[in-house]
Amino acid sequence: MRFRIHSIDWFIVITFISLLIKALVVNRIFTTAISQGAFLSTIGILFAFLSFSLLFKQPLRIAYLIAVNLVVSFVLFSDLVYFRYFGSPITMYLFLQTSNLEGLGPSILSLIQASDILFFIDIPVILGAYLFLKSEHPLLGIKKRVYLFSSLLIVGILLVSLKPVKIHMLDQRDPFKKFTPLSYMIDWGPMGHHVFDAADFVRDSRTINLTAEEEKMINDWFDTRLGASTLSQDELFGAGKGKNLIVIQVESLQNFVINQQVEGKEITPVLNSLLDNSLYFSNFYPQTAEGNSSDAELLVNTSLYPVREGSTFFRYGHHSYPSLAKLLAEDGYQSIALHADDGSFWNRELTYPNLGFDTFYDIASFKRDDMIGMGLSDKSFFTQSIPFLKELPEPFYSFYVTLTSHTPYEIPDAENGLQLSEELATSHLGNYFESIHYTDSAIGEFIDQLKKEQLLDDTIIVLYGDHDGLFYHRDLAEIEDYYDKKITQEEWMKSYTQVPFIIYHPEFEGKTVTTIGGQIDALPTIAHIMGIETAAYGRQAMGRNLLKDSQGSAILMKGDYGEKTYVHPNGITFGLVEEQEKALEVSELLIRSNYFVRKK
Repeated sequence: MRFRIHSIDWFIVITFISLLIKALVVNRIFTTAISQGAFLSTIGILFAFLSFSLLFKQPLRIAYLIAVNLVVSFVLFSDLVYFRYFGSPITMYLFLQTSNLEGLGPSILSLIQASDILFFIDIPVILGAYLFLKSEHPLLGIKKRVYLFSSLLIVGILLVSLKPVKIHMLDQRDPFKKFTPLSYMIDWGPMGHHVFDAADFVRDSRTINLTAEEEKMINDWFDTRLGASTLSQDELFGAGKGKNLIVIQVESLQNFVINQQVEGKEITPVLNSLLDNSLYFSNFYPQTAEGNSSDAELLVNTSLYPVREGSTFFRYGHHSYPSLAKLLAEDGYQSIALHADDGSFWNRELTYPNLGFDTFYDIASFKRDDMIGMGLSDKSFFTQSIPFLKELPEPFYSFYVTLTSHTPYEIPDAENGLQLSEELATSHLGNYFESIHYTDSAIGEFIDQLKKEQLLDDTIIVLYGDHDGLFYHRDLAEIEDYYDKKITQEEWMKSYTQVPFIIYHPEFEGKTVTTIGGQIDALPTIAHIMGIETAAYGRQAMGRNLLKDSQGSAILMKGDYGEKTYVHPNGITFGLVEEQEKALEVSELLIRSNYFVRKK
Protein backbone atom coordinates (compact mmCIF):
# COMPACT_ATOMS: atom_id res chain seq x y z
CA MET A 1 0.00 0.00 0.00
CA ARG A 2 1.42 3.44 -0.99
CA PHE A 3 0.59 6.74 0.72
CA ARG A 4 0.58 9.91 -1.38
CA ILE A 5 2.80 12.07 0.84
CA HIS A 6 4.88 14.97 -0.50
CA SER A 7 8.37 13.60 0.04
CA ILE A 8 10.18 16.96 0.01
CA ASP A 9 8.36 18.36 3.04
CA TRP A 10 8.12 15.12 4.96
CA PHE A 11 11.73 13.94 4.85
CA ILE A 12 13.27 17.38 5.34
CA VAL A 13 10.99 18.11 8.29
CA ILE A 14 11.60 14.73 9.95
CA THR A 15 15.38 15.00 9.46
CA PHE A 16 15.35 18.55 10.83
CA ILE A 17 13.35 17.59 13.93
CA SER A 18 15.53 14.53 14.56
CA LEU A 19 18.82 16.43 14.33
CA LEU A 20 17.49 19.36 16.35
CA ILE A 21 16.53 17.04 19.21
CA LYS A 22 19.96 15.35 19.15
CA ALA A 23 21.80 18.66 19.11
CA LEU A 24 19.74 20.10 21.97
CA VAL A 25 20.25 16.95 24.06
CA VAL A 26 24.04 17.20 23.60
CA ASN A 27 23.90 20.94 24.30
CA ARG A 28 22.05 20.31 27.55
CA ILE A 29 24.56 17.67 28.66
CA PHE A 30 27.46 20.08 28.10
CA THR A 31 25.89 23.21 29.60
CA THR A 32 23.54 23.99 32.46
CA ALA A 33 21.12 25.74 30.11
CA ILE A 34 20.60 26.17 26.38
CA SER A 35 21.24 29.79 25.48
CA GLN A 36 19.10 31.66 22.98
CA GLY A 37 22.13 32.03 20.72
CA ALA A 38 22.77 28.28 20.82
CA PHE A 39 19.13 27.49 20.03
CA LEU A 40 18.88 29.90 17.09
CA SER A 41 22.31 28.96 15.74
CA THR A 42 21.42 25.27 15.81
CA ILE A 43 18.21 25.90 13.88
CA GLY A 44 19.99 28.20 11.43
CA ILE A 45 22.81 25.76 10.70
CA LEU A 46 20.35 22.90 10.19
CA PHE A 47 18.30 25.09 7.81
CA ALA A 48 21.48 25.83 5.84
CA PHE A 49 22.62 22.20 5.69
CA LEU A 50 19.22 20.79 4.77
CA SER A 51 18.38 23.49 2.22
CA PHE A 52 20.78 21.93 -0.30
CA SER A 53 18.61 18.80 -0.44
CA LEU A 54 16.05 20.85 -2.37
CA LEU A 55 18.44 21.05 -5.31
CA PHE A 56 18.43 17.26 -5.80
CA LYS A 57 15.95 14.90 -7.40
CA GLN A 58 15.13 11.57 -5.86
CA PRO A 59 16.88 9.33 -4.93
CA LEU A 60 19.82 11.75 -4.51
CA ARG A 61 17.76 13.96 -2.23
CA ILE A 62 17.08 11.23 0.34
CA ALA A 63 20.72 10.09 0.02
CA TYR A 64 21.87 13.63 0.84
CA LEU A 65 19.51 13.85 3.84
CA ILE A 66 20.67 10.47 5.16
CA ALA A 67 24.33 11.48 4.68
CA VAL A 68 23.83 14.76 6.56
CA ASN A 69 22.00 12.93 9.33
CA LEU A 70 24.73 10.32 9.60
CA VAL A 71 27.61 12.82 9.66
CA VAL A 72 25.96 15.20 12.13
CA SER A 73 24.88 12.30 14.37
CA PHE A 74 28.41 10.89 14.38
CA VAL A 75 29.90 14.27 15.28
CA LEU A 76 27.41 14.75 18.13
CA PHE A 77 28.06 11.20 19.33
CA SER A 78 31.83 11.88 19.22
CA ASP A 79 31.30 15.05 21.26
CA LEU A 80 29.50 13.07 23.92
CA VAL A 81 32.09 10.28 24.12
CA TYR A 82 34.96 12.77 24.24
CA PHE A 83 33.12 14.78 26.90
CA ARG A 84 32.78 11.73 29.15
CA TYR A 85 36.56 11.56 29.43
CA PHE A 86 37.84 15.10 28.93
CA GLY A 87 34.85 17.29 29.85
CA SER A 88 34.98 19.29 26.60
CA PRO A 89 33.74 18.90 23.00
CA ILE A 90 35.91 17.41 20.30
CA THR A 91 37.62 19.70 17.78
CA MET A 92 38.61 19.53 14.13
CA TYR A 93 42.25 18.94 15.06
CA LEU A 94 41.29 15.93 17.15
CA PHE A 95 39.13 14.49 14.37
CA LEU A 96 42.16 14.56 12.07
CA GLN A 97 44.38 12.64 14.52
CA THR A 98 43.05 9.32 13.21
CA SER A 99 46.37 7.52 13.67
CA ASN A 100 45.78 7.77 17.42
CA LEU A 101 42.72 5.50 17.25
CA GLU A 102 44.78 2.34 16.76
CA GLY A 103 45.01 0.49 20.05
CA LEU A 104 42.47 2.74 21.78
CA GLY A 105 39.56 0.36 21.23
CA PRO A 106 39.13 -0.68 24.90
CA SER A 107 39.47 2.92 26.09
CA ILE A 108 36.84 4.18 23.65
CA LEU A 109 34.46 1.28 24.28
CA SER A 110 34.59 1.95 28.02
CA LEU A 111 33.11 5.40 27.36
CA ILE A 112 30.23 4.27 25.12
CA GLN A 113 26.82 3.69 26.68
CA ALA A 114 23.95 1.56 25.40
CA SER A 115 21.73 4.63 25.09
CA ASP A 116 24.10 6.08 22.49
CA ILE A 117 22.36 3.95 19.85
CA LEU A 118 19.59 6.56 19.97
CA PHE A 119 21.86 8.92 18.04
CA PHE A 120 21.58 6.64 15.02
CA ILE A 121 18.29 4.75 15.40
CA ASP A 122 16.34 7.29 13.37
CA ILE A 123 18.48 6.81 10.25
CA PRO A 124 17.31 3.27 9.32
CA VAL A 125 13.77 4.27 10.29
CA ILE A 126 13.80 7.24 7.90
CA LEU A 127 15.42 5.18 5.15
CA GLY A 128 12.88 2.39 5.62
CA ALA A 129 10.04 4.88 5.56
CA TYR A 130 11.34 6.30 2.30
CA LEU A 131 11.51 2.88 0.67
CA PHE A 132 7.99 1.99 1.86
CA LEU A 133 6.26 5.36 1.48
CA LYS A 134 7.62 6.47 -1.87
CA SER A 135 5.68 9.44 -3.18
CA GLU A 136 3.95 9.28 -6.51
CA HIS A 137 3.77 13.07 -6.69
CA PRO A 138 6.10 14.72 -9.18
CA LEU A 139 8.84 16.92 -7.78
CA LEU A 140 8.39 20.66 -7.63
CA GLY A 141 9.78 22.48 -10.63
CA ILE A 142 13.37 23.62 -10.56
CA LYS A 143 12.42 27.28 -10.14
CA LYS A 144 10.29 26.59 -7.07
CA ARG A 145 12.98 24.36 -5.59
CA VAL A 146 15.68 26.98 -6.12
CA TYR A 147 13.39 29.57 -4.53
CA LEU A 148 12.79 27.34 -1.49
CA PHE A 149 16.50 26.50 -1.27
CA SER A 150 17.48 30.18 -1.36
CA SER A 151 14.85 31.16 1.19
CA LEU A 152 15.80 28.41 3.64
CA LEU A 153 19.53 29.13 3.25
CA ILE A 154 19.10 32.88 3.78
CA VAL A 155 16.90 32.36 6.85
CA GLY A 156 19.50 29.94 8.23
CA ILE A 157 22.35 32.42 7.73
CA LEU A 158 20.31 35.19 9.36
CA LEU A 159 19.56 33.04 12.41
CA VAL A 160 23.23 32.15 12.82
CA SER A 161 24.22 35.82 12.42
CA LEU A 162 21.93 37.23 15.11
CA LYS A 163 24.15 36.39 18.12
CA PRO A 164 27.52 37.53 16.69
CA VAL A 165 26.00 40.77 15.41
CA LYS A 166 24.51 41.44 18.84
CA ILE A 167 27.82 40.69 20.61
CA HIS A 168 29.81 42.84 18.19
CA MET A 169 27.41 45.80 17.97
CA LEU A 170 25.90 45.97 21.45
CA ASP A 171 28.42 44.21 23.72
CA GLN A 172 31.35 45.58 21.67
CA ARG A 173 33.55 42.51 22.00
CA ASP A 174 34.93 39.87 19.68
CA PRO A 175 32.11 37.34 19.16
CA PHE A 176 34.57 34.62 18.17
CA LYS A 177 37.05 34.94 21.04
CA LYS A 178 37.29 31.55 22.70
CA PHE A 179 37.78 31.88 26.46
CA THR A 180 37.34 28.19 27.38
CA PRO A 181 36.93 24.90 25.48
CA LEU A 182 33.18 25.29 26.06
CA SER A 183 32.88 28.88 24.82
CA TYR A 184 31.57 28.02 21.36
CA MET A 185 29.31 25.33 22.78
CA ILE A 186 27.73 27.78 25.22
CA ASP A 187 27.29 30.59 22.70
CA TRP A 188 26.44 28.63 19.54
CA GLY A 189 25.49 25.09 20.58
CA PRO A 190 27.19 21.92 19.31
CA MET A 191 26.47 22.66 15.65
CA GLY A 192 27.85 26.18 15.96
CA HIS A 193 30.83 24.92 17.93
CA HIS A 194 31.91 22.75 15.02
CA VAL A 195 31.21 25.34 12.33
CA PHE A 196 33.26 28.03 14.07
CA ASP A 197 35.91 25.52 15.17
CA ALA A 198 36.31 24.49 11.51
CA ALA A 199 36.73 28.16 10.59
CA ASP A 200 39.45 28.47 13.26
CA PHE A 201 41.13 25.37 11.85
CA VAL A 202 41.28 26.80 8.32
CA ARG A 203 42.60 30.11 9.65
CA ASP A 204 45.21 28.73 12.05
CA SER A 205 46.64 25.59 10.41
CA ARG A 206 49.63 27.23 8.77
CA THR A 207 53.08 28.53 9.67
CA ILE A 208 52.79 32.23 10.41
CA ASN A 209 55.11 35.17 9.81
CA LEU A 210 55.59 37.31 12.90
CA THR A 211 54.89 41.01 12.80
CA ALA A 212 57.37 43.49 14.26
CA GLU A 213 55.00 43.96 17.20
CA GLU A 214 54.91 40.20 17.86
CA GLU A 215 58.71 39.96 17.65
CA LYS A 216 58.96 42.75 20.23
CA MET A 217 56.44 41.04 22.51
CA ILE A 218 58.51 37.84 22.46
CA ASN A 219 61.78 39.68 23.17
CA ASP A 220 60.19 41.74 25.95
CA TRP A 221 58.74 38.62 27.56
CA PHE A 222 62.12 36.88 27.73
CA ASP A 223 63.83 40.09 28.88
CA THR A 224 61.41 40.30 31.79
CA ARG A 225 61.79 36.61 32.65
CA LEU A 226 65.60 36.72 32.58
CA GLY A 227 65.63 39.92 34.60
CA ALA A 228 63.63 38.23 37.35
CA SER A 229 65.71 35.02 37.44
CA THR A 230 68.30 34.15 40.04
CA LEU A 231 71.63 33.13 38.52
CA SER A 232 73.55 32.05 41.64
CA GLN A 233 74.50 28.39 41.86
CA ASP A 234 74.16 25.92 44.74
CA GLU A 235 75.44 22.50 45.73
CA LEU A 236 72.94 20.79 43.41
CA PHE A 237 74.14 22.60 40.30
CA GLY A 238 76.01 20.06 38.19
CA ALA A 239 75.25 17.17 40.55
CA GLY A 240 74.48 15.09 37.47
CA LYS A 241 77.08 16.58 35.14
CA GLY A 242 78.65 13.89 32.97
CA LYS A 243 76.17 11.28 34.20
CA ASN A 244 73.58 9.47 32.07
CA LEU A 245 70.06 10.86 32.20
CA ILE A 246 66.93 8.70 32.08
CA VAL A 247 63.58 10.50 32.06
CA ILE A 248 60.45 8.38 32.49
CA GLN A 249 57.02 9.78 31.65
CA VAL A 250 54.51 7.63 33.53
CA GLU A 251 51.06 7.31 32.02
CA SER A 252 48.23 8.80 34.15
CA LEU A 253 50.31 8.96 37.35
CA GLN A 254 48.83 11.40 39.85
CA ASN A 255 50.62 12.65 42.93
CA PHE A 256 47.96 11.80 45.51
CA VAL A 257 48.85 8.08 45.33
CA ILE A 258 52.43 8.73 46.49
CA ASN A 259 52.97 7.53 50.08
CA GLN A 260 49.34 6.39 50.24
CA GLN A 261 47.94 3.00 51.16
CA VAL A 262 44.83 1.19 50.01
CA GLU A 263 43.46 -1.55 52.26
CA GLY A 264 46.75 -1.56 54.16
CA LYS A 265 49.02 -1.85 51.10
CA GLU A 266 51.22 0.82 49.56
CA ILE A 267 50.03 1.88 46.11
CA THR A 268 53.52 2.95 44.99
CA PRO A 269 56.05 1.21 47.24
CA VAL A 270 58.90 1.62 44.72
CA LEU A 271 58.39 5.34 44.17
CA ASN A 272 57.96 5.82 47.91
CA SER A 273 61.32 4.16 48.57
CA LEU A 274 63.03 6.28 45.90
CA LEU A 275 62.07 9.46 47.76
CA ASP A 276 64.77 8.75 50.35
CA ASN A 277 67.32 9.60 47.66
CA SER A 278 65.33 12.02 45.54
CA LEU A 279 64.32 15.59 45.01
CA TYR A 280 60.55 15.25 45.22
CA PHE A 281 58.44 18.12 43.90
CA SER A 282 55.06 17.69 45.56
CA ASN A 283 53.26 20.72 44.05
CA PHE A 284 53.95 19.91 40.40
CA TYR A 285 51.07 20.31 37.93
CA PRO A 286 50.26 18.81 34.52
CA GLN A 287 49.87 21.53 31.88
CA THR A 288 48.69 19.53 28.91
CA ALA A 289 45.98 20.68 26.50
CA GLU A 290 44.39 18.74 23.64
CA GLY A 291 47.62 16.87 22.89
CA ASN A 292 47.41 14.99 26.21
CA SER A 293 50.50 12.75 26.64
CA SER A 294 52.29 14.32 23.67
CA ASP A 295 51.83 17.75 25.23
CA ALA A 296 53.57 16.52 28.38
CA GLU A 297 56.48 15.30 26.24
CA LEU A 298 56.68 18.71 24.59
CA LEU A 299 56.49 20.62 27.88
CA VAL A 300 59.18 18.59 29.61
CA ASN A 301 61.58 18.39 26.67
CA THR A 302 61.24 21.96 25.35
CA SER A 303 59.85 24.10 28.19
CA LEU A 304 57.24 25.50 25.79
CA TYR A 305 53.49 25.49 26.28
CA PRO A 306 51.60 23.40 23.71
CA VAL A 307 49.33 25.11 21.20
CA ARG A 308 45.87 25.73 22.58
CA GLU A 309 43.97 23.84 19.87
CA GLY A 310 44.84 20.33 18.75
CA SER A 311 48.14 18.54 19.26
CA THR A 312 51.40 20.42 18.71
CA PHE A 313 52.96 17.13 17.58
CA PHE A 314 50.36 16.78 14.83
CA ARG A 315 50.04 20.42 13.81
CA TYR A 316 53.68 21.46 14.04
CA GLY A 317 55.65 18.25 14.39
CA HIS A 318 57.69 19.27 11.34
CA HIS A 319 58.93 22.42 13.10
CA SER A 320 62.24 22.54 14.96
CA TYR A 321 62.40 23.00 18.74
CA PRO A 322 65.05 23.86 21.33
CA SER A 323 65.16 20.91 23.68
CA LEU A 324 66.83 19.08 26.52
CA ALA A 325 68.29 16.57 24.04
CA LYS A 326 69.88 19.37 22.01
CA LEU A 327 71.31 21.02 25.12
CA LEU A 328 72.84 17.73 26.24
CA ALA A 329 74.16 17.05 22.72
CA GLU A 330 76.43 20.06 23.18
CA ASP A 331 78.04 18.13 26.04
CA GLY A 332 78.47 15.00 23.91
CA TYR A 333 75.29 13.15 24.85
CA GLN A 334 73.52 10.79 22.45
CA SER A 335 69.75 10.76 22.95
CA ILE A 336 67.12 8.10 22.36
CA ALA A 337 63.35 7.98 22.92
CA LEU A 338 61.43 4.78 23.63
CA HIS A 339 57.69 4.08 23.57
CA ALA A 340 56.11 0.67 22.97
CA ASP A 341 53.37 1.95 20.67
CA ASP A 342 53.16 2.63 16.97
CA GLY A 343 55.45 5.46 15.91
CA SER A 344 52.57 7.26 14.22
CA PHE A 345 50.71 7.62 17.53
CA TRP A 346 50.74 11.33 18.36
CA ASN A 347 52.98 11.73 15.28
CA ARG A 348 56.02 10.90 17.39
CA GLU A 349 58.04 9.41 14.51
CA LEU A 350 58.06 12.81 12.79
CA THR A 351 58.33 15.01 15.89
CA TYR A 352 60.98 13.24 17.98
CA PRO A 353 63.84 13.95 15.55
CA ASN A 354 62.88 17.63 15.70
CA LEU A 355 63.17 17.41 19.49
CA GLY A 356 66.78 16.31 19.03
CA PHE A 357 66.46 12.57 19.60
CA ASP A 358 68.97 10.59 17.55
CA THR A 359 66.91 7.38 17.59
CA PHE A 360 63.27 6.52 18.35
CA TYR A 361 62.43 2.96 19.37
CA ASP A 362 58.72 2.29 18.84
CA ILE A 363 56.79 -1.00 19.05
CA ALA A 364 58.52 -2.28 15.90
CA SER A 365 61.74 -2.50 17.94
CA PHE A 366 60.22 -4.73 20.63
CA LYS A 367 58.92 -8.30 20.84
CA ARG A 368 55.20 -8.40 21.60
CA ASP A 369 55.69 -11.03 24.28
CA ASP A 370 53.50 -9.62 27.06
CA MET A 371 50.58 -7.49 25.94
CA ILE A 372 48.45 -5.63 28.49
CA GLY A 373 45.80 -3.02 27.73
CA MET A 374 46.86 -0.80 24.85
CA GLY A 375 50.04 -2.71 24.04
CA LEU A 376 53.30 -4.08 25.37
CA SER A 377 53.43 -4.27 29.16
CA ASP A 378 55.64 -1.81 31.00
CA LYS A 379 57.63 -4.67 32.55
CA SER A 380 58.49 -6.14 29.15
CA PHE A 381 59.08 -2.65 27.75
CA PHE A 382 61.67 -1.78 30.39
CA THR A 383 63.33 -5.20 30.25
CA GLN A 384 63.69 -5.15 26.47
CA SER A 385 65.09 -1.60 26.57
CA ILE A 386 68.20 -2.55 28.56
CA PRO A 387 70.19 -3.75 25.49
CA PHE A 388 69.47 -0.43 23.78
CA LEU A 389 71.01 1.40 26.73
CA LYS A 390 74.04 -0.88 26.82
CA GLU A 391 74.72 -0.14 23.14
CA LEU A 392 74.86 3.61 23.76
CA PRO A 393 78.13 5.42 24.40
CA GLU A 394 78.08 7.19 27.75
CA PRO A 395 76.90 9.68 28.71
CA PHE A 396 73.45 9.25 27.17
CA TYR A 397 69.95 10.69 27.52
CA SER A 398 67.12 8.16 27.33
CA PHE A 399 63.48 9.28 27.34
CA TYR A 400 60.84 6.66 28.21
CA VAL A 401 57.06 6.89 27.79
CA THR A 402 55.14 4.13 29.60
CA LEU A 403 51.79 2.71 28.52
CA THR A 404 50.22 0.10 30.81
CA SER A 405 48.56 2.51 33.24
CA HIS A 406 46.45 4.00 30.42
CA THR A 407 42.67 4.02 30.83
CA PRO A 408 40.58 1.83 31.13
CA TYR A 409 43.10 0.40 33.65
CA GLU A 410 42.62 -3.29 32.91
CA ILE A 411 45.37 -5.37 34.52
CA PRO A 412 45.29 -9.21 34.28
CA ASP A 413 44.35 -10.92 37.53
CA ALA A 414 47.78 -12.54 37.74
CA GLU A 415 49.38 -9.07 37.83
CA ASN A 416 47.03 -7.56 40.42
CA GLY A 417 49.58 -6.94 43.14
CA LEU A 418 47.25 -5.12 45.52
CA GLN A 419 44.65 -7.93 45.64
CA LEU A 420 41.86 -5.52 46.55
CA SER A 421 38.50 -6.43 48.02
CA GLU A 422 35.82 -7.33 45.49
CA GLU A 423 33.96 -4.03 45.86
CA LEU A 424 37.06 -1.92 45.21
CA ALA A 425 38.55 -4.31 42.65
CA THR A 426 35.49 -3.93 40.42
CA SER A 427 35.50 -0.12 40.60
CA HIS A 428 37.18 2.39 38.30
CA LEU A 429 39.18 3.76 41.23
CA GLY A 430 40.35 0.30 42.26
CA ASN A 431 41.42 -0.49 38.70
CA TYR A 432 43.38 2.77 38.64
CA PHE A 433 45.18 1.84 41.87
CA GLU A 434 46.08 -1.59 40.44
CA SER A 435 47.39 -0.09 37.18
CA ILE A 436 49.60 2.41 38.98
CA HIS A 437 50.80 -0.30 41.36
CA TYR A 438 51.75 -2.47 38.38
CA THR A 439 53.74 0.29 36.67
CA ASP A 440 55.38 1.15 40.00
CA SER A 441 56.53 -2.47 40.21
CA ALA A 442 57.81 -2.30 36.61
CA ILE A 443 59.88 0.76 37.50
CA GLY A 444 61.34 -1.11 40.46
CA GLU A 445 62.38 -4.02 38.25
CA PHE A 446 63.91 -1.58 35.76
CA ILE A 447 66.01 0.09 38.46
CA ASP A 448 67.18 -3.33 39.65
CA GLN A 449 68.24 -4.14 36.08
CA LEU A 450 70.13 -0.84 35.80
CA LYS A 451 71.95 -1.70 39.02
CA LYS A 452 72.77 -5.19 37.73
CA GLU A 453 74.20 -3.70 34.53
CA GLN A 454 76.25 -1.23 36.62
CA LEU A 455 74.44 1.74 35.09
CA LEU A 456 72.56 3.00 38.14
CA ASP A 457 75.38 4.81 39.94
CA ASP A 458 76.22 6.83 36.84
CA THR A 459 72.62 7.74 36.00
CA ILE A 460 70.19 10.47 37.07
CA ILE A 461 66.61 9.17 36.89
CA VAL A 462 63.69 11.57 36.48
CA LEU A 463 60.08 10.41 36.81
CA TYR A 464 56.87 12.38 36.35
CA GLY A 465 53.20 11.85 35.50
CA ASP A 466 51.94 13.01 32.12
CA HIS A 467 48.38 13.99 33.08
CA ASP A 468 45.48 13.05 35.31
CA GLY A 469 44.10 9.54 35.30
CA LEU A 470 41.08 10.44 37.43
CA PHE A 471 38.95 13.44 36.60
CA TYR A 472 36.91 15.87 38.66
CA HIS A 473 33.93 15.91 36.31
CA ARG A 474 33.85 12.12 35.96
CA ASP A 475 35.36 10.41 39.01
CA LEU A 476 34.61 12.82 41.86
CA ALA A 477 31.67 10.88 43.31
CA GLU A 478 33.61 7.62 43.47
CA ILE A 479 36.62 9.27 45.11
CA GLU A 480 34.42 11.12 47.62
CA ASP A 481 32.73 7.84 48.48
CA TYR A 482 36.04 6.02 48.96
CA TYR A 483 37.60 8.72 51.14
CA ASP A 484 34.26 9.45 52.83
CA LYS A 485 34.46 13.21 52.42
CA LYS A 486 33.25 16.00 50.18
CA ILE A 487 35.85 17.48 47.84
CA THR A 488 35.43 21.01 46.53
CA GLN A 489 36.79 22.00 43.14
CA GLU A 490 39.50 24.07 44.82
CA GLU A 491 40.50 21.17 47.07
CA TRP A 492 40.63 18.91 44.02
CA MET A 493 43.03 21.34 42.38
CA LYS A 494 45.21 21.52 45.49
CA SER A 495 45.27 17.83 46.39
CA TYR A 496 44.33 15.64 43.42
CA THR A 497 45.37 17.39 40.19
CA GLN A 498 49.15 17.35 40.75
CA VAL A 499 51.47 14.79 39.21
CA PRO A 500 54.73 13.75 40.89
CA PHE A 501 58.09 15.06 39.67
CA ILE A 502 60.99 13.08 41.09
CA ILE A 503 64.74 13.41 40.43
CA TYR A 504 66.58 10.37 41.81
CA HIS A 505 70.18 9.30 42.30
CA PRO A 506 71.42 6.77 44.87
CA GLU A 507 73.72 9.39 46.43
CA PHE A 508 71.13 12.18 46.67
CA GLU A 509 69.81 13.18 50.07
CA GLY A 510 66.02 13.01 50.11
CA LYS A 511 64.30 16.40 49.97
CA THR A 512 60.71 17.48 49.36
CA VAL A 513 60.37 20.71 47.37
CA THR A 514 56.98 22.36 47.89
CA THR A 515 57.51 25.12 45.32
CA ILE A 516 54.54 25.31 42.95
CA GLY A 517 55.51 24.36 39.42
CA GLY A 518 54.46 22.57 36.28
CA GLN A 519 55.81 20.46 33.47
CA ILE A 520 57.14 23.56 31.71
CA ASP A 521 59.59 23.93 34.62
CA ALA A 522 61.10 20.47 34.19
CA LEU A 523 63.75 21.42 31.61
CA PRO A 524 65.30 24.33 33.59
CA THR A 525 65.26 22.23 36.76
CA ILE A 526 66.84 19.18 35.12
CA ALA A 527 69.35 21.43 33.31
CA HIS A 528 70.44 22.79 36.71
CA ILE A 529 71.15 19.28 37.96
CA MET A 530 73.00 18.42 34.74
CA GLY A 531 75.24 21.49 35.06
CA ILE A 532 73.81 23.44 32.11
CA GLU A 533 74.06 27.20 32.58
CA THR A 534 70.94 29.36 32.25
CA ALA A 535 72.57 31.26 29.39
CA ALA A 536 72.30 28.15 27.21
CA TYR A 537 68.49 28.11 27.28
CA GLY A 538 67.40 31.40 28.86
CA ARG A 539 65.87 32.84 25.67
CA GLN A 540 64.24 29.56 24.67
CA ALA A 541 62.76 27.94 27.77
CA MET A 542 59.64 29.49 29.28
CA GLY A 543 59.79 27.60 32.56
CA ARG A 544 61.59 28.30 35.83
CA ASN A 545 64.21 26.37 37.77
CA LEU A 546 62.13 25.09 40.68
CA LEU A 547 65.26 24.75 42.81
CA LYS A 548 65.82 28.52 42.63
CA ASP A 549 62.22 29.77 42.75
CA SER A 550 60.98 29.64 46.33
CA GLN A 551 57.25 30.08 45.64
CA GLY A 552 56.48 29.44 41.98
CA SER A 553 53.22 29.18 40.07
CA ALA A 554 51.58 27.13 37.33
CA ILE A 555 49.28 27.88 34.41
CA LEU A 556 46.87 25.05 33.67
CA MET A 557 45.59 25.23 30.12
CA LYS A 558 42.59 22.86 30.09
CA GLY A 559 41.87 19.12 30.29
CA ASP A 560 40.44 17.89 33.60
CA TYR A 561 41.16 21.38 34.80
CA GLY A 562 38.27 22.55 32.51
CA GLU A 563 38.83 26.26 32.22
CA LYS A 564 42.25 27.87 32.32
CA THR A 565 43.50 28.04 35.88
CA TYR A 566 46.35 29.81 37.64
CA VAL A 567 47.88 28.12 40.69
CA HIS A 568 49.91 30.41 42.92
CA PRO A 569 51.07 30.63 46.56
CA ASN A 570 47.91 32.50 47.58
CA GLY A 571 45.54 29.90 46.15
CA ILE A 572 43.71 28.95 42.98
CA THR A 573 42.43 31.47 40.43
CA PHE A 574 40.03 30.21 37.77
CA GLY A 575 40.72 32.16 34.60
CA LEU A 576 43.91 33.96 33.60
CA VAL A 577 44.92 37.60 33.71
CA GLU A 578 46.81 39.40 30.94
CA GLU A 579 50.27 38.36 32.17
CA GLN A 580 49.46 34.64 32.07
CA GLU A 581 47.59 34.88 28.77
CA LYS A 582 50.63 36.62 27.30
CA ALA A 583 52.84 33.65 28.26
CA LEU A 584 50.54 31.30 26.36
CA GLU A 585 50.43 33.69 23.41
CA VAL A 586 54.23 33.96 23.29
CA SER A 587 54.59 30.19 23.24
CA GLU A 588 51.93 29.90 20.54
CA LEU A 589 53.81 32.41 18.38
CA LEU A 590 57.14 30.66 18.94
CA ILE A 591 55.74 27.34 17.81
CA ARG A 592 53.50 28.46 14.95
CA SER A 593 56.16 30.70 13.38
CA ASN A 594 58.90 28.04 13.60
CA TYR A 595 60.74 30.77 15.49
CA PHE A 596 63.83 28.83 16.48
CA VAL A 597 64.70 27.84 12.91
CA ARG A 598 64.56 31.47 11.83
CA LYS A 599 66.73 32.55 14.77
CA LYS A 600 69.58 30.15 14.09
